[in-house]
Amino acid sequence: MNIFKAKPSASWLTYSFMLLSLAFSTASLNAKDYHKVVDNYTVHYSVVNSDFLTPAVASRYGIQRSKALALVNISVLKNDSGKAVSAGVSGNAYNLAGQNKDLAFKEIKEEDAIYYISTFRFSNEERLTFKLKIRPDGTDENFEVNFEQKVYVN
Repeated sequence: MNIFKAKPSASWLTYSFMLLSLAFSTASLNAKDYHKVVDNYTVHYSVVNSDFLTPAVASRYGIQRSKALALVNISVLKNDSGKAVSAGVSGNAYNLAGQNKDLAFKEIKEEDAIYYISTFRFSNEERLTFKLKIRPDGTDENFEVNFEQKVYVN
């Protein structure tokens, strides 16, 4: 069976984003964790060039593929159950010159998986600081997840 012609399932989407994260981290030669544990939640994050997505996956989720457009992918898991939870996700990315890139996250739900994705334009070899605010459903407070990543034009 050709998985690129099949309807993407949650597990296929999970696999795709994990593979993209691995490819991007290998390309940038960064050996770092792509998650943060805050209270009873683990936030997984990745930033990849949107051109890494197959045309079918990009089309399914309304993502433009471009060498100068990156995709931020966020998922929030509850530590005691290991299950994905819905959350409010907002944030920004800042480059070294202090230029702000607003991130408008879109929720994607498939089976047991919940993702929050946003795209933004970037310049080659741009180092970005991401500042995210996350509020898992059923909680009263936001928590912050901050990370840095260098992005590359494909």
